[in-house]
Formats: sequence, structure tokens, C-alpha cells
Amino acid sequence: MKSDTILAQALAGRTLTDVFILDGHAHLDLWKGWFPVRTSARDILQDMDRIGVDMACLNKWNCPDIVMANSDVGAAI
Repeated sequence: MKSDTILAQALAGRTLTDVFILDGHAHLDLWKGWFPVRTSARDILQDMDRIGVDMACLNKWNCPDIVMANSDVGAAI
């Protein structure tokens, strides 16, 4: 699929189905950004399906305990 077609579909709010999409930076749990973001595992999967994302690299946001963070991500997937 040509990139201008991908952009047109995305801007129209259509699910992208003709291209493989890998989200290389997804956050589980609280995100302290500039706008509200849905960050539960269920919310992330719903958004991925709506947009057409095939896979995501998931990490836990702002968790100093790496063992707990990895355990939470493992449980989510």
C-alpha cells in the first residue's frame, strides 16, 4: 500500500487492513502525558483493533520495580 493511501485512510478514521503495522512503543498503565490515554491491556487491544495495529511492543510506564513491571506486562499479554 502506498504511504499516501495509508495517510488518507488513517485521516478518514478507517481501519488499516492492507499493511502490517507494528507499534514499537506502547505503554501499560498510567500515562502522564498531555492528553488522556487509554492504557489498560483491554483498552490497548481495542484501540489496536480499531486502528489496524497488528502487534505492539508493550512496556510498563514509570515503574521502578523492573521485576514487577515485567510480571505485569507478562500478565497483560
